[in-house]
Amino acid sequence: MEIPSMNLNALSFGFLEMLQPLMAITLAMVVALALKDWATNLVAGLKFKLDQAWYEGQPCYVDGEPAIIIKISISETIFAISNGRGTVWRHVSNDRIKFLKIERCIDKKPVKNANK
Repeated sequence: MEIPSMNLNALSFGFLEMLQPLMAITLAMVVALALKDWATNLVAGLKFKLDQAWYEGQPCYVDGEPAIIIKISISETIFAISNGRGTVWRHVSNDRIKFLKIERCIDKKPVKNANK
């Protein structure tokens, strides 16, 4: 019995036809995960921006260091933090804000080096 020889072109086209659904599924998953991350960041940013307890220009403490909220945007929030290195701007993705320890100053502005 002789095995029919298959040419290389027919074999490669068969392989590509087999890979097309896998590539489409992979691309769809990447796009879906990117949209999920974007939507999560958007909702967290809107939640933080629409909260009446926080506003731009408000003095606060971020992780125990005196800070001022510079900008609350859809994707990130910027804090001006005063520490031993000087004043630095800390850009925080809105979905990471829940992991920061942010404290409001109620009766006065934060004092420089208050935690020392």
